[in-house]
Amino acid sequence: KVRVNLATLPRPRSGNGRFTSRKPTTPPLSTVSSTESELTELPQSRASTPNSDHITPPTSPAPILVTPAASSDDNMPIEVTPFWGNGTNDENGQDFLRAYNRAMAKETEEHKLAQFQNYLHSQSIADDWYTSLNANIKTSWDTLQAAFNNRWPNTAIVRKTKAEYELEIVGKKLMVEVLGKTKLVGGREVYTHTAWADEMARLVLEADVTGTTYITQVRKGLPTIIRDKLEEEYESWTAFLTAVKGISATYIKEKKEDEEERRKEIMQLIESPRTELSRVLGNTTLGPSPPSAPVTNPPLRTGVGLGFGPRPPQQPRAYPAQGQRVYSPQEREAFRARMNTLPHHPNTEAGRAAHQAQQKAWRDQYGLTATVTEMTPYPLRPGT
Repeated sequence: KVRVNLATLPRPRSGNGRFTSRKPTTPPLSTVSSTESELTELPQSRASTPNSDHITPPTSPAPILVTPAASSDDNMPIEVTPFWGNGTNDENGQDFLRAYNRAMAKETEEHKLAQFQNYLHSQSIADDWYTSLNANIKTSWDTLQAAFNNRWPNTAIVRKTKAEYELEIVGKKLMVEVLGKTKLVGGREVYTHTAWADEMARLVLEADVTGTTYITQVRKGLPTIIRDKLEEEYESWTAFLTAVKGISATYIKEKKEDEEERRKEIMQLIESPRTELSRVLGNTTLGPSPPSAPVTNPPLRTGVGLGFGPRPPQQPRAYPAQGQRVYSPQEREAFRARMNTLPHHPNTEAGRAAHQAQQKAWRDQYGLTATVTEMTPYPLRPGT
């Protein structure tokens, strides 16, 4: 038998739909057999307190949580360009075969064999080759792949020798003109000194250079702005290139601005038609001194008087032109010696580099506010 709590059942209604009162006494238990009862699970939303006039509305059904299917890159289609097999520059047989294997990685061998010809251009050299193959070769992917490799093998590429790599390492320059700028590497912008260090690391790795070989030569070829921030020696290429990459781009830009200002100041001194150097060189005579008149003893005068002979005619005295200074032989020799310390370079890359070194040495010795005079000669521009 099943006990039924009548308090949990809906209250009776009258003919006009209004609730009617229920006797406060506890209703008797039902005597209906469990086999005869058609009652099922009662709604849990009804009030469970006897004699309650409040009816709790039914609750909303619980939401059904649906976990979306996880996306995977493995499900993305792999594009395989159909193969011609005619040896053009824009296709490679081994690249095609690898792309086909990637696209068919999850497929059965039968599917790979059945679809292979569909990835060959119709009536192409590759299509004719496949058609002419023995049928036994087409029954196994291993034999078909081996036949393809035999027909379109890997082409031997030109590889640099160790000596060629070493020459490239020593000759790879980081030009001062590009310092502080950026370039695209792998689709990303990096500063030029960082890109140079990465490219140098690749060359060193490919050349199998070990230890500190060539670091000294490479360091000497770097711009002064970079070299001033580096140590004299490094224990490895990794340490050396890491130091180059660690130089601040802000420092490089500020140093380049300072160098540009100095260059403009010096160029103004050189280009001005009335520089002190032009005045000095224009008023300086570097030729031999005029010969002086020989000194002779005058003959004794005969006759009355002091007993001296006639006075020799006076030689005209040479005076320098107004505003022109005449230098002594010692001064001219000293001036020539100072000029010889500044050799004139040709207008080549090496000559311009040497001229920049002369300019830096002049600034270090005399300072930026010094005047160009015969005592402080300035190096001439290359090729002038």
